[in-house]
Amino acid sequence: MSSVKKNDVIKQSEKLPKTTKLEKGSAKAQDLGKGKKKDSRKKSTASEGDNMDPAEVNDLVVCNLCKQDMCSPKHLPCLHTFCETCITKHIKQEKAQSTNMHVVCPTCEYHISVPRASDETKTFAESLPVSTLVSSLLSKKDLLQKKCKRCKQHGRDTTADNWCAYCAQTLCDEHLEYHLSLTSNRHPVFDVDEVIKNPDIGFASKKCKYHEKEDMKLFCNDHWNICCNICSKRLHGMCNTCLIEHDTSTIKTHSEITNLKRKLESISTHTEKMRQDILSNIEAMNKQVSLEKENIKEFRIQINKQLDDLEQQLCHELDHVHSEKLKELEREAHIVDMKHQTSLMYKTMLSVVLKDASNIQSLSNLADIRHNAHRLEDELRLDKYKLQKIAIQVSLKSRDF
Repeated sequence: MSSVKKNDVIKQSEKLPKTTKLEKGSAKAQDLGKGKKKDSRKKSTASEGDNMDPAEVNDLVVCNLCKQDMCSPKHLPCLHTFCETCITKHIKQEKAQSTNMHVVCPTCEYHISVPRASDETKTFAESLPVSTLVSSLLSKKDLLQKKCKRCKQHGRDTTADNWCAYCAQTLCDEHLEYHLSLTSNRHPVFDVDEVIKNPDIGFASKKCKYHEKEDMKLFCNDHWNICCNICSKRLHGMCNTCLIEHDTSTIKTHSEITNLKRKLESISTHTEKMRQDILSNIEAMNKQVSLEKENIKEFRIQINKQLDDLEQQLCHELDHVHSEKLKELEREAHIVDMKHQTSLMYKTMLSVVLKDASNIQSLSNLADIRHNAHRLEDELRLDKYKLQKIAIQVSLKSRDF
């Protein structure tokens, strides 16, 4: 199918008979199939993105939350991009778990201020800017695969021969007919193979967010920004501006691009070095932990040895103390036994005196027995105190280890 310019589409739609919009779209699709129109633009050289590593492109188009190709890609201020539904759900979950006025980016943890109310949170998520880069990469992915995007959304695998430059999507003949009927044939449509050969013709100009009907056709070299004609006159009247369409190669070789590449390369180098330093620190820390664990084991062995030595020493000291105190107790037991025998003797003497002795003898003997009984009682009291002291000294609880 040959490429058709937007003006050609509009002119051709005016020549068609007055029929329904669907019939106009069908007629347009048939004319596109005949290949009567030719695009007059020159082929541009392949962009740097065409030579990118597919793995790098895949990292950009896959949502970090659902791990699928993004649907309605929206980017945060940090430029990390997610599906609109995924980032909306993430923001709601973050707000539900915290009372702060901000949430963090799921990828880099950049803090983003959001409204408190849940309905405002949803509006905030929906109002996030669309990532034109990711949308373009996703569109190019469908373009290179030549698969109809609309059929893909409905679970069908249909070959696409048409490309809508305004919507940046692939369309099969069936959906092209319906698409043109809805847009009144105003969207420029090109052949897929033609767009693959010349990518610049396949993407319509971006609309200005301040003037919705104006295309962003100019580039301001001073402010490094794209703008429409109105913004160029109002905001960049004294600036050095140029047409994006004519000076794309100049813009891409601008000194700012060179400086930006150097800066990003420097940041990449520094972050990689920091990453390697962190990994080295982690490795060193792991080794240090292993070494400290070995030291702890060795220290435990030393402690166990010291405890064993201390146990032997204490047992030896305890045996010695026990032996000495046992001897002392045995001596005290012998003394107590003798005093017991003495007390029995005093009892016998008292009994004999009371039965057989005369009155004079009784008084003399009773006085002696009474005196010795008091002495024996005092000695037993002292012996009892000694026995208590010996028992306390032998007790292990009284020792400080």
